[in-house]
Amino acid sequence: MAYEQCVLTGVLAVTLTAGGKSIGALAPPQRCVEAPAVAGLVARSVDPSKAMSGVSTCASNGASGSEAPAALSSAACSSARYAASDRDAGQVVLLDHDLIEVGRIGVPYALELEPSADGRIWVVSASALGPLGPHELRRMDLLGQVDVRVGVGPLFDLASCDGQAALLVVGRSDGQREALEVAPSGAVRPLSVGASLSCVAGAGARAVVAGHDGWIRSYDLTSAGTPPLERLVGGVIADVAPGPVRGGFYVLDVAGGPTQRRLSLVSADLSTLWTRSLGCGALHLSVSPDRQRVWVADGAAQMARRFGAGGALELAFAALPLPGVERGVASADGGVIFAAPGALVRLGATGAALPGQGGFDFLVDVAELRAR
Repeated sequence: MAYEQCVLTGVLAVTLTAGGKSIGALAPPQRCVEAPAVAGLVARSVDPSKAMSGVSTCASNGASGSEAPAALSSAACSSARYAASDRDAGQVVLLDHDLIEVGRIGVPYALELEPSADGRIWVVSASALGPLGPHELRRMDLLGQVDVRVGVGPLFDLASCDGQAALLVVGRSDGQREALEVAPSGAVRPLSVGASLSCVAGAGARAVVAGHDGWIRSYDLTSAGTPPLERLVGGVIADVAPGPVRGGFYVLDVAGGPTQRRLSLVSADLSTLWTRSLGCGALHLSVSPDRQRVWVADGAAQMARRFGAGGALELAFAALPLPGVERGVASADGGVIFAAPGALVRLGATGAALPGQGGFDFLVDVAELRAR
């Protein structure tokens, strides 16, 4: 999920309102508050049984804010289904299946998230120097314990290869960008260097790196010396994601207006299997667990759509109750959860709004945790 758009929009303070009430600065997270009058959203709430045991507070790992941090319990960790990065709160928020908050981990300037296969989370965070300053990749468990830390440059994209290695596109001091593989051990391996690199994705034994220059390169992660497969597909590639065919990947081209933008599926040898008109201004792909469906969201137009098997347009229009929606996590039942700056927006399989969760400071990303 490429981070570049967040660099452009995330530096501005945003206040979201609904029905005359702010949903960007609600009551403290340990307090139940009145829901704003927006279909499908509720103000952030805490499971009372868990709040009484103190598990809905921050893990002691550098959390910001005035509330005293407390350790999360194993019960809170076991009920966590999703993680959301709240950049301005400096926290990764853990939520259950119903998007009820069950815990928080202090991660100053938390940005993008990727779940690890063992239940941990890969997280990239910025610093006080802002989006162009130094960043840090860490892997941590749901108690906030970190076992891998790697300093990196400004983030453009974070992905993972089947929940194992982390894959990144980051900036360098010489103005170039580089794609990196970071193993669960913390070992770092450069994959590619170029001024136009924008996004990365991995599946099986391969990582695909793409750029705004229209090039796609596929790297064999099992052999460092093997030259990559490469192909010029053209356009401006903003995102890539694992596809439904073995070794295949979805490719999002955002060159031109909404009718000119393309969603494609390429095979393992990077040949194009199909291409569809995107029909909106989306910048990111949210792929279902079986990789058969792809959700895209146009935050400016406040609409989303879903593509299915063979690129069929399953859902042409789903209204979004808030602007600024970009990144999301698609579910196996055909629904999706999107991150907006102040809230999590949930849509069902029909595109209808379902209860979400509001009251965050500035969400950047949301991810579904893997089984532990």
